Amino acid sequence: MKSRREIKREAKQAFAEQRGSAIFVLFWLILINGVLSWIGSRISLLPAAGFVGRIIPLAGMLVTGVLAINTAGTFVKIYKKESIRARDPFSDMAVNFPRKFGGFCWLLLWYFLWSLPYMVAVIMLSGATLGSGGFYAALFFTIVLLIPAIIKAISYSMAQYILAGCLNVTAVNALRLSIRMTNGYKGKLFVLALSFIGWGALGILPFVLTGIVAGLNDIGDAALSLLINFGSLLFAIFYTVYLGPYIFSAYAGFYIELRKEAIATGKIDPAEFDGAPPSIPSAE
Repeated sequence: MKSRREIKREAKQAFAEQRGSAIFVLFWLILINGVLSWIGSRISLLPAAGFVGRIIPLAGMLVTGVLAINTAGTFVKIYKKESIRARDPFSDMAVNFPRKFGGFCWLLLWYFLWSLPYMVAVIMLSGATLGSGGFYAALFFTIVLLIPAIIKAISYSMAQYILAGCLNVTAVNALRLSIRMTNGYKGKLFVLALSFIGWGALGILPFVLTGIVAGLNDIGDAALSLLINFGSLLFAIFYTVYLGPYIFSAYAGFYIELRKEAIATGKIDPAEFDGAPPSIPSAE
């Protein structure tokens, strides 16, 4: 299997060859997610919204989830240097939509279940009255509870690519295949995520500069808000035109390499990616 550096290098090269289309693929995902979230939050605040007001934001999130699956599939094509169009994630919405929708819901369910102990601990910690020693002990315990959720999130990270590209694989089997593909490679995937921290730090540099300017100068709330908004805009542009497509391409490349490795080592039968029943049962 190719090394992380090789995958990132090839991802950067592939992204550069279709930079414009890749940028717009990610731009539309971010824009639609933001618009649907804004509309949902405004509707939920209406006095007469009731139950419908709670359902609409959730429905928007689920639809965006399917679009995110299609976006992941598009970046697989980018990594493989296949020609793509910016509208491809939208064109693919009609392709196996119920299965992708169900797959996203299935993923959310398992993310929620593995995150539940951590969320319960956070709620209990926020309402507890503790001394300094007890607080830090409880905080450490809470962070420890987050570790299993992170490990499982990495295990499930290939499911979206399977849902996008393997049209005959069920939502349940997509998750199981992801678990088997990432077995033995979760550490490498975690390091892959950490390798982008430097770029992320560069992206938040405008916020750091904003804090420095605000600290050195006695500026009003309006000016501070303007600086923060300007920093947010710079970060959004940086993420959309470079960092985001780079990350998406790198993870798509990792999926391709993990799939090749799983087949080459006999871990997964190639027919399973075409919808054949799993040869080895895997518990979520």
